[in-house]
Amino acid sequence: MTVFHRDGSSPTFLGAVCRLSLLAVIIFMGSCDDPPSQRDRGQFEVSQYIGPVPLEGSWEFYENRLLSPQDFGGTPAGDSEIIQVPGCWTHQGYALYGQGTYRSRISVAGVQNPGLLLPKIFSASKVWVNGKRVDSQGLTSDSSYYDLVLEELAPLPKADSYEIVIHVVNWDFWKAGLVDAPVIGEYEQLFYRMQAKSSMYLLWIGCLGLMMLLHLTLFANSSKVLPYLFAGLFGFALLLRITVLGDHFIYYYLKTNGLLTASLQAKVYFASLSLLLGIGGMYVQAIYPLQLRRRWTRYLSFFFLGLAVLFLLVPIRWFVPYRHVINVFFVMGALWFSAHMLLGWRRNRSFVQLVAIIVLVLLGLVDLVAPVGTTTSLLFVGLSAFLLVQFLYISEQYGIAFLRVKRRNHALDETVRERTRTIIAQK
Repeated sequence: MTVFHRDGSSPTFLGAVCRLSLLAVIIFMGSCDDPPSQRDRGQFEVSQYIGPVPLEGSWEFYENRLLSPQDFGGTPAGDSEIIQVPGCWTHQGYALYGQGTYRSRISVAGVQNPGLLLPKIFSASKVWVNGKRVDSQGLTSDSSYYDLVLEELAPLPKADSYEIVIHVVNWDFWKAGLVDAPVIGEYEQLFYRMQAKSSMYLLWIGCLGLMMLLHLTLFANSSKVLPYLFAGLFGFALLLRITVLGDHFIYYYLKTNGLLTASLQAKVYFASLSLLLGIGGMYVQAIYPLQLRRRWTRYLSFFFLGLAVLFLLVPIRWFVPYRHVINVFFVMGALWFSAHMLLGWRRNRSFVQLVAIIVLVLLGLVDLVAPVGTTTSLLFVGLSAFLLVQFLYISEQYGIAFLRVKRRNHALDETVRERTRTIIAQK
């Protein structure tokens, strides 16, 4: 069986995608920490420390006010509101561009060497713990604002309780606030968690890079079989997205050296989604050329590719305010992509393939219904697993092809020897 048939038949490796996608979901669900109990708004309590504690729940929030720890004196500063963390503040009734102060208090027992893991805060921030500033990213003043969105780990003095005050200012990102929750715990545990996340992203980058190069090389040396080209471009779009938006040292280097601005990140964020949909449609069309209507598939693919070019060319303020309308187009594109996969599947009726397709669709729906601002993309995990399994599948097919060629060469050698013996015997 070849990797891609020119008569339009499909590859049969999607069953492995189903297993990997389900495994990714199980790992993701199992890696989530239990949030602490909450006594009152903005107050958390951990009676017994058993592992890192995400500060998920209700925080005090002061819109359009940058308050210092001295403004509180242990009590609310007045006119406070409640905001849910994690979550983008635009989905809790606040304007995308603006500023505010988050505040919470936590009582925790049993932490010997405490640390505070600060997630990416969009898009400039200052953090105080018990009145002492422990982290600062970008500049939060109106006159000299600039963004710097990095994940940081701050050591804390050992204490029974902590007051956390966070300034957040956003004037240029497409999401704002504490999109992910800070985590308090043993410093070493949090450090290894950061390193594990960075290693995972670097693993994806390396694998996707190899996938891209492999498919483009196969396209150049296989009589221009189109699925190879589209799979390579698909891998490029995912590679670009994880490089610009992930948590790894490449992202840190680009961000801290001013090579990766919020504007460029926004362009890549929206353009890569459009590229994935456009290239994905062409990829499915190339795999199932006999089952799908070429004209409409080509039109929709060109539409999303053109949309990607538009995102890259125009200023972000032209399209970020309309991101909800844009998301509708993305949802329609995802449904179209999934429908095409199901239509193409009809020729090769495999239950495992159908389950794999359904898993990919469900991962996409989970992303759509989850609170916007969550940085973990299950759809990304599913699509990446799809490409990685394809990489393994192609490697396996190359191994099988190599053995077949080796057997044929051996058979040819035997035939030549037999002919030679026959000719010699006849003389």
